[in-house]
Amino acid sequence: VKNSIGFNGYSVNANGGDLTVTADDSTPPGVTLPGAVSGVPVFTFDVAAGTNDVNITSIEIHRGGTGVDASVANVAIFDEANRVSKAKTFNTSTDTATVSLLSGGLNIKAGTTKKLSVVATIGTAAAAGGSEFYLEVAKVSAVASNAKTINGTFPVQGKTFKVGSTDSGVITWLDNGKPSDPKLGGVAAEISKFKLRNESNDNDMI
Repeated sequence: VKNSIGFNGYSVNANGGDLTVTADDSTPPGVTLPGAVSGVPVFTFDVAAGTNDVNITSIEIHRGGTGVDASVANVAIFDEANRVSKAKTFNTSTDTATVSLLSGGLNIKAGTTKKLSVVATIGTAAAAGGSEFYLEVAKVSAVASNAKTINGTFPVQGKTFKVGSTDSGVITWLDNGKPSDPKLGGVAAEISKFKLRNESNDNDMI
C-alpha cells in the first residue's frame, strides 16, 4: 500500500534507574487496635533509587490476614515529612488499594532512600472486632514507576494487627471565646481559648 506507515506498538517510558523496595526496621509492631480509629501507621517500607532518579506514580497495597473486609476502611501513604497521597479504599474482590501519589508522583533522587508509611483508618468494633490483618506490597508490579528494574524480596510485608472489641473515643475541639489582647514581650500571656468535649461514654484522657 502506498503512503503507509508502519506501527511497532507503544513503548514504556522507563528512563529511570533501578528501584529497591524493602521493609523498614521501624515498621510498627502488631498490636490490638481500637475500632474506628484513624491515622494509624501500620506498615513502613523503604524505596531506594540507584544511580538515576526514579518517579513512583502509584503503589498497590494488599490487605491480608483472616479479617473481614471492614477491618481496614482506607489507607493513605506518608513520607517522613508529608502526606503524599489521598486516602484510598480497598477493592473487596482483590483486597487491594491502588494508592495514587500526589503531584504526578513521588521522586526518589539517585542514591537516596525514602521511608514510606501506610496509615490506616480502622473499621468499627461492631463490624470488624476480632479481625486480624496485615498490609503489604505483594509484588513487583504493585509499584508503578519509570524504573528500569524493581528489586526486592516480595511480598514486602508489615506486621499483623487485630481489631479490638471497643471503639476509640471521640474528642471534639470547641471554640471558647477570644483571648485577651496579648502584648509583645508579655509573660504567661493568654493566646488561645478552647474546650474539649468527650463525645463517647468513656473517660478518655489526653
